[in-house]
Amino acid sequence: MNGQSAHQFGRRIAGGLPRLGAVLLLALLGGLPVHGQQPASVDDTLYVASLVLTTGIVGREPVDTVQAFTMDQEEVFCHVRIFNTYELREIEFRWLLNDSEYYTMGAKICRSDRWRTFSSVKAAPGTWRVQIVDEDGTVLKQRRFMVNAVQ
Repeated sequence: MNGQSAHQFGRRIAGGLPRLGAVLLLALLGGLPVHGQQPASVDDTLYVASLVLTTGIVGREPVDTVQAFTMDQEEVFCHVRIFNTYELREIEFRWLLNDSEYYTMGAKICRSDRWRTFSSVKAAPGTWRVQIVDEDGTVLKQRRFMVNAVQ
């Protein structure tokens, strides 16, 4: 070993190849596809980690969690936290009032394990549903709620 002890030789190899070791470790742990292995489906990399109906947003976070609204609240907010390990994706907030489409808003989602965004609508009395829809039209998550007239 050219005058090196086995310990020094092993340390030189380990120290000289940290990237290769990390790549092999990632591949073995499922972080990278191995030759002949199919990569994870793109559909598996985008999901809604949380969906909160709220009366407002401050600092990109919901101020409360609400299950039903009244006309006292002028606006209804839907705050989502998205997990996306792929490239830039788009989702759509689809708001339905009494099962008819009321409003849609698109949002771009960057690669992140906690991308936050929100949409809002003007409150109107009735039965509501907000859906988070991916680029293929698949509903990722939805929430039903009521807006009651003020009594």
